[in-house]
Amino acid sequence: MNEFSRLSLYNQLIVDLESVTQKLNGEMGLHAYDMHEDLLTSEQIKDGTDSEYLYRLIELFKFNVKILEDIEPRFIFNEDSVGSVTDLSKHELMELYHRNLGNALSEDTNKHFLELLEETKHYDLINKYENDIANSKGAKNAFNTLLRLLAELNNTYFKKFITYNFSNFRIGEHGKGDMNFVFLSHAYDDKAYTFALYNYMLTKRVFLYIDWMQNPLLDGKAVKSSLVQAIDRSEQLLFLRSPHSELRIGGGSMIRGWCSWELGVFYCSHGRCSNEKFYLNIYSQNRLPNKQMEGIEPLRSINSNGRLC
Repeated sequence: MNEFSRLSLYNQLIVDLESVTQKLNGEMGLHAYDMHEDLLTSEQIKDGTDSEYLYRLIELFKFNVKILEDIEPRFIFNEDSVGSVTDLSKHELMELYHRNLGNALSEDTNKHFLELLEETKHYDLINKYENDIANSKGAKNAFNTLLRLLAELNNTYFKKFITYNFSNFRIGEHGKGDMNFVFLSHAYDDKAYTFALYNYMLTKRVFLYIDWMQNPLLDGKAVKSSLVQAIDRSEQLLFLRSPHSELRIGGGSMIRGWCSWELGVFYCSHGRCSNEKFYLNIYSQNRLPNKQMEGIEPLRSINSNGRLC
């Protein structure tokens, strides 16, 4: 599942965003205002003059790429593969992480991350997670802890530096034409990953409904109503399996509350025998037993019409 890895999705998003910023800044001889509607669509960004948030997005995803270099590829697997997930030891992972973090923070382009990390609480956060990584039982658990650290930093970065409404966000030709409407059930902590996944899926003729992007300001009651409408409208469902969406409980695992509720609503709306339910599982092939996953198939491919298979 390399195409769905963080490094793959993040690098593609960086290329797309940098292409837009170059054109908006006139580096290719094009007037930003005239081109804006063809380059970028977002509910809040209308006049084509505010590209600062694009640079902040690029910085966010470049930081993640730097941290994950030479680490994430060692944990990728195929649903049909067998044997060990990785040959990387916990000690080697820590060495790579410290090298990557030093490289990431030494780059001038990461000024917002440096500003964020200058706050004592975030240095304390990194220290806490580094201790957790060091005390993890094996490389796999250490990697999951690293993903949790990145998620917490990413979500804080979004909240502080990227306060935009991304409803109907689209880059260039991405998302034009007929699309397969797919509901994404996910944990909010995977915000950065779902943003990059959304962008990639548009290139595959898939519109992923992601609640934090489409309806970011709704209260609890309105959120449920909006989610039910989106699930009823969806043709297929994709569940993102991650350390944030599944919990280890009593020798097994359990899907988090909101995700479990969304799966239940889809069952009721589309029928328990529906074969339109898929999950995306990038890293771990040694999941603990989870009866909630029965009847949900692994995502293996996307056809030319945007149908999940």
